[in-house]
Amino acid sequence: MLKLLGQGSGWSAPISAQYGRCATMTALVYFEDTLITDENDQVAIFAGTELRGLASRVMIAGDPYYFMSIYSNNTSEYMTLKYYNSNLDLIFISSIPFLVKSGRIYGNIENPHELFFYEDNVTPIKLGPIPNQMGLENCLMSPIYLSDYLKQQDTFGTNWYYFNNPNLQVTLVGDTLSITGVPNFSGTTNLTVSATSQAPGNPTDTTEIIITLNPQIAAPLFGIIPDQGIQKGDTFELFDLSLLEVGYSGNHLGFNYLPIVEESDNPISPPSWSPGTSYNYNMTITAKVNFTPNYQFNHVDDILGAFINGQLTGTATQNASTGLYLFVIG
Repeated sequence: MLKLLGQGSGWSAPISAQYGRCATMTALVYFEDTLITDENDQVAIFAGTELRGLASRVMIAGDPYYFMSIYSNNTSEYMTLKYYNSNLDLIFISSIPFLVKSGRIYGNIENPHELFFYEDNVTPIKLGPIPNQMGLENCLMSPIYLSDYLKQQDTFGTNWYYFNNPNLQVTLVGDTLSITGVPNFSGTTNLTVSATSQAPGNPTDTTEIIITLNPQIAAPLFGIIPDQGIQKGDTFELFDLSLLEVGYSGNHLGFNYLPIVEESDNPISPPSWSPGTSYNYNMTITAKVNFTPNYQFNHVDDILGAFINGQLTGTATQNASTGLYLFVIG
């Protein structure tokens, strides 16, 4: 941010009748990353040397909110934000142009826009915390996109770096960080990464990523499962699947099933269902069709029909994108 000597701000609100377009802003304002609280501080926005908006300060739940109408005769226009600090009697000018679009609402009370001003003309760059990462030894971990954790108010580019860790093999391409452990390493370690802005002064910030690599776990493997057969009307005997699993070496194993449905060699022709009666009332139903809890009917030629007292009142076919059937039933 640039700073200018001031004799008070000397700012007066613009005359709205001179403009045909308007945008609004609800903002919290920070100076050196601290929320400003002095009631004599002011915030304004300019197009060149012409003042286009002067904020009004309102205290809400203990925080000073700045409400500003921004006037223009263009559908969009770059403007400059300025902050007057009454204690220093200085005006700080944002070095980042602010694009104002007609009719746009910038922030609200629940989610206010945030404005940042700095005394030394260097906008800090900040890396937010990166969640702890967990993976398996000898396996590539999911990539980390470092830009997702970057907090930066300016528009300058960013250079990314990491500090070597003897337990890790690291690749950094742009902002994409790929990590695997060195062969046979398991345990918890950390990796420090840094972001350096290409802005004047090259502000830098670092953060640490905690990385845990667990030992490899052998995949589940079934031994021989005996065929099961009963006489009609009898009941199958229960047996414990975990006693037949011989490969898994971890502590979290679950079992499930998927029915195997063989298609008929001689399928019947699809029915020619077509409701032929108009009704005074109707209703809509969205449904899925289960054969068992773990198996749904989803053939492209499946048709679902609704009948009332044997009378066809509606049909539905499966929606390819949702897998659901939509009825309109008379």
